[in-house]
Amino acid sequence: TLVLYSDIIFELKILEKIMNSKEDISIAIDMNWEKNYEGRTEHPKSEAENVGIDNNMDIIRIKKNIENINNNVGEFLGIIKFTNKGSEIFIKKYEKLVNNNTGLFHESPSILKAYVTDMIQELIDSNIKIKPILVSGKWCEIDTIQDLKNAEKIFCF
Repeated sequence: TLVLYSDIIFELKILEKIMNSKEDISIAIDMNWEKNYEGRTEHPKSEAENVGIDNNMDIIRIKKNIENINNNVGEFLGIIKFTNKGSEIFIKKYEKLVNNNTGLFHESPSILKAYVTDMIQELIDSNIKIKPILVSGKWCEIDTIQDLKNAEKIFCF
């Protein structure tokens, strides 16, 4: 199963790289993400969904505004790949949480109002391996007219 945020566009090589992952759950991460925010005044860097990676290339944190001390923080593109087993893991965990969790859930007021990044963090905290797929190349998120104009510059000749 491939889950894509609906406000991103990207070149085919990014999709091919994540589709080649054999891990049960994989997410696309751009470690050179900060360049995408240069001149982007209507959607600040503080809105980026960051991913912290340790020295073993394991994801340790996913949320907005992770401090980038050792160049160990990337941006989650909004692309997730699940194998059948990965989908089962995700669904079982979510169903258990819906039935048992009350109150705050990571960065959200409740499990029912959670973002997918909250669920990814829950899996990480539960020692479920989420494989970072480091991507580079043309991609962008389109949240504003300014973003749309930038996307046109990147993808149109």
